[in-house]
Amino acid sequence: MFIRQTHMKKLLLFLFLSCFVLTSRAQQNKTLVLHLERIDPATGKIQKDVERVPADKVGIIVTDMWDKHWCKSWTAREAKMVPKMNRILAAARKMGVQVIFSPSSVANFYKDYPQRKAVLNMPASGDYEYPSVYQLQDSAAQKNWDYSRYSQQYLPGTIYEAREVPGETYKGFPSLPPFANTGGCECRDRKCKDGSVWTRQNKNLLIEANDLITDGDSNTETFNICKAKGITHLLYMGGAGNMCLTWTRGNSVINMANRGFKCAYISDLMISISGNGYNPDTKESDPAFTPAKGDSLVLDHLRKYIAPSVRADEVFAFKK
Repeated sequence: MFIRQTHMKKLLLFLFLSCFVLTSRAQQNKTLVLHLERIDPATGKIQKDVERVPADKVGIIVTDMWDKHWCKSWTAREAKMVPKMNRILAAARKMGVQVIFSPSSVANFYKDYPQRKAVLNMPASGDYEYPSVYQLQDSAAQKNWDYSRYSQQYLPGTIYEAREVPGETYKGFPSLPPFANTGGCECRDRKCKDGSVWTRQNKNLLIEANDLITDGDSNTETFNICKAKGITHLLYMGGAGNMCLTWTRGNSVINMANRGFKCAYISDLMISISGNGYNPDTKESDPAFTPAKGDSLVLDHLRKYIAPSVRADEVFAFKK
């Protein structure tokens, strides 16, 4: 009897250790498979690549999912993404991906949140001279800035490479997308007036204990997070693709890519802001122009000149 109990204890111990080892290996081997897509600007053909990245090397940046926008149609479109975002972010957390909420202009709303305090307490990774595209616009400094010092870091020779086009705004920066300065209202009556009406993120967007909250306008906060956690890849979702995700924030794609990070857009969880029944860039009436068309024009430009796209449905095997 004693011998049987001893054997049973050994068996249980063996099973426990086996489960522990298997679990540890599973956690260590969690990998994201990124099905990356670009568009060849010369031919218009889709270019594809597959990259496997350890999940703990990846951060998801949720950009400017505000509670409201000056455009009512935009507010409604953004809110429609929240349920799927919550499901995708839950799957990402289970994989070990770092979720980073980045609500510019309203970070102070979260000043007492531990997820915000954790960011503010991050060690500084070192000083660097790195103006963002937005900072350089209409700036006297842009004329004397030596862009070549860091434009070469935009991952040449890879699918993440920025592609220069004739007449680009700044040497070292790719061409900005359509409606980069003109998008503003998607209501048919176009009665919305610009103004900072947002106060926080959409309240239905779930923030979990291990998430982080940054000020998107900061040039250093997201950089510090990535350096502290060894993050090499950044996936972007939210709005707007033609502005905040791409160039007007300190942690927009162009700015973080120029700092050496591999950035990609999550195409099925991002929207742009353009027009409805008119084209904001041409300022002409166009009954066939819709917000969806604006989204498509922006995404095509982004994939041609700025960064690849992935689909959340593929990366996280999400099914309805």
